[in-house]
Amino acid sequence: MPARKGDRIGFNILVGGKMGSGGFTIASPLGVFVEPHEAARVAAEIVRIFRDHGPREARAKCRLAFLIEEWGFTRLRADLEFRLRRDLESAGDDVRRPYHSDHLGITAQKQSGLVSVGFSVPAGRLDPSQMAELAYLSDTYAGGEIRFTVGQDAILPNVPAEQVEALLREPLLREFSPHASPFTRRMVACTGTDFCNLAQIETKRLAVDLSRALAPFLRRKVAITNAGRPLAGAGGPRSTICHSGTALRLT
Repeated sequence: MPARKGDRIGFNILVGGKMGSGGFTIASPLGVFVEPHEAARVAAEIVRIFRDHGPREARAKCRLAFLIEEWGFTRLRADLEFRLRRDLESAGDDVRRPYHSDHLGITAQKQSGLVSVGFSVPAGRLDPSQMAELAYLSDTYAGGEIRFTVGQDAILPNVPAEQVEALLREPLLREFSPHASPFTRRMVACTGTDFCNLAQIETKRLAVDLSRALAPFLRRKVAITNAGRPLAGAGGPRSTICHSGTALRLT
């Protein structure tokens, strides 16, 4: 997570978060600060620790959280320092904001004359023609760049302010609005039965239909997630409402 230590900007390390396999667990602080140029190496070594020592006896236990449960944070940090061949710095100050930004709409960048334009992709689904159109918009307005968000939406950065009106008139932005309804802009759906053999329900189409049906009735932001199976990874524990597919025996 973003952090500051003195006049340096970097990251505090959180480890052990998981969605399923015994329930939702929030990642815990390791008590370590790293600068941006160190982050990739440190993250890779944490992955290697799990590769070398993580539990493999049962699929449901194949998570870093269970290795931490067995080892504790002190041993994990000591092993990480051994692999890096140096002492790690203590954590810095957490600089996360107390609210969530979905980055949709038009946002001025720190670079003069440039803005980012974020737009909602309902349920995160793009067909091939929409992908091609998105690539065209990126090349035309954003210097070939596209950013994607954890909310399954898209952002075109570095758009010259004088080109925003032309961008907003593009046909694709009639489908993927920068000013989506409160339901659509915070809706997340996992893959569902279309492409996941563990899912028990369809998710994408149902999520879109639900958001459209609810949009006329409520204006405040509501985070709705649609998971294809119990304890799936669509962010259910972080949502206002979570629909989760499950099997029922009817007698």
